[in-house]
Amino acid sequence: MARVVGLGLFSAVLFGVMMAFFDDNLWVAVVGGVFFGVGMAVFMRPGWEPRPLKGLDRVQRRHVTRTMRSGEAMDDPELARPLTELVDATLAIPFSPTLMRVAAGLMFALGGTSTVLAIVARGEVSLLGGPLLVLMSLALAFVFVPTAARQRERAAQAKRATQSRWGENPTG
Repeated sequence: MARVVGLGLFSAVLFGVMMAFFDDNLWVAVVGGVFFGVGMAVFMRPGWEPRPLKGLDRVQRRHVTRTMRSGEAMDDPELARPLTELVDATLAIPFSPTLMRVAAGLMFALGGTSTVLAIVARGEVSLLGGPLLVLMSLALAFVFVPTAARQRERAAQAKRATQSRWGENPTG
């Protein structure tokens, strides 16, 4: 639970500082940081609550995570159970590609509108405002979402392969 609270506090401070830098409004930064931090803590809690790699040394942890990312079956029976628990924890984090693409579309529309309004109102545009939001939305839609979906599929594939090799409940 301490890791979840730490993540929430870190993301709240980071988001608040960025909002203060971009918006020059302290209240927007504080309120936005609080909401973002609570949201990140709630969102990441399912993945950080279980400790599937606890008790493993660095080499074993690296072997489990690399096997999960590759989508292959675990070759060590002692590490099969931590792999399946890590995959369960990873897949417990809510991730909807459709919802992420909708969010990217909204970010793109907001950034494009902000850019157009800045050009119309002032005749110039700041690269830290709308264009940055447009670039971030494109990166979210075309880089992050497909990569995360592939990684989740590989993790599920690693779990299926490990369970077919060592059984449904591997003892490790």
